[in-house]
Amino acid sequence: MRYPRVFFVFKKPEILPDEEYFQSISNSPRKVYLSKISDPIQSIDQQIEIILDIDSFLKHRLISHREVLVISHPKIFDFLGAYFSDKDLAIYWLDSKHNLKEIVELLGSYDQLQIAKDSMQEVCYHYFCGLNRFVDCTHRYPHPQDDVLYKLRAIAYGDMKTVLESELRVLLNNKLSMGNINRIDLS
Repeated sequence: MRYPRVFFVFKKPEILPDEEYFQSISNSPRKVYLSKISDPIQSIDQQIEIILDIDSFLKHRLISHREVLVISHPKIFDFLGAYFSDKDLAIYWLDSKHNLKEIVELLGSYDQLQIAKDSMQEVCYHYFCGLNRFVDCTHRYPHPQDDVLYKLRAIAYGDMKTVLESELRVLLNNKLSMGNINRIDLS
């Protein structure tokens, strides 16, 4: 399958049409690839996993409730947009192998951020266990409060975003031309 590739990530419908249906409404002679239905292509399936991980990060969704349609031609037609209109659609583009490599690196950065958040959760757990014991013994809270721990807890549980997380979101959106159904640069 050639680049650029567009990945339509959508909510699993009760009845999913087959590849031929999507092939006919794509109005292109190039093959379409439908996750879990098309004959498996390892490289495409790996890219789908990457895109689903990114979709989960950017949209806070469960991967298991999503399907993916991959098309390898730049013009996406309104028929596809009409089909997906009620299916919570997200659109991602991979322009080249180099673009894929950059996306994988950014996803690695996100993975490291998640490890840091997990560590923050553990630190906060132990701190607040210690704080509770202190309060139980003294019947008072220490003064002044340790604001840094409250910020760590907010970051660890997603109530506050780090600059890195915000930058990753913006960069991934830009690198994947997220949400663009028709790209002028590919016409």
